[in-house]
Amino acid sequence: MKQSLFKWGIAPLFAGALLAPTLTLAQAVPFTSTGWFVKELVPGILCVSESGQVSFKYEVHVARNESAEPRVAGRIRGVNLDVSVKPDGTGTFSGKGCLEVGSWDPAGVVFTRTDGAWDLGYEGIIHADGSTEYRMSGRGIGGTVDGLYIIATCTRGPSPADPYLFSGKITGARQTPAAGREEL
Repeated sequence: MKQSLFKWGIAPLFAGALLAPTLTLAQAVPFTSTGWFVKELVPGILCVSESGQVSFKYEVHVARNESAEPRVAGRIRGVNLDVSVKPDGTGTFSGKGCLEVGSWDPAGVVFTRTDGAWDLGYEGIIHADGSTEYRMSGRGIGGTVDGLYIIATCTRGPSPADPYLFSGKITGARQTPAAGREEL
């Protein structure tokens, strides 16, 4: 009796309790968001070779990100670790960033953090017209994003006034930028 109760009663309930969070986290939640450049915090280091090759490192900036998915709305602090542009205007870039989950006042000036944050890495390409496309991914830290993963693609036009257009998913399964490089 004791063995059958464990086998058919408690064991399935225990297993179900362990598997339930896994099933919920494995379901991808798609999102789109729009970001706007707010300000540059650190201008970075700019080097230009005799052939016109441009190398740009360690620029830090802030962007405002808005989305119907509250876990991706907030303040992005990005660090362009390595930007390399050829004389024809094409190039590559990579960096790290943090998306703090929260909201902005109606004027888009004051940010209030309301939840956790996303620790992000990104890499992408620069087109000859100055527009960019890139892929980013990362993991959630704290709040409702703790332990989740995010992966997104982003495009931006050539003007600094052009918005960042993100499309991605939040999931419990680990995502990495390398997994999607071939899609750029």
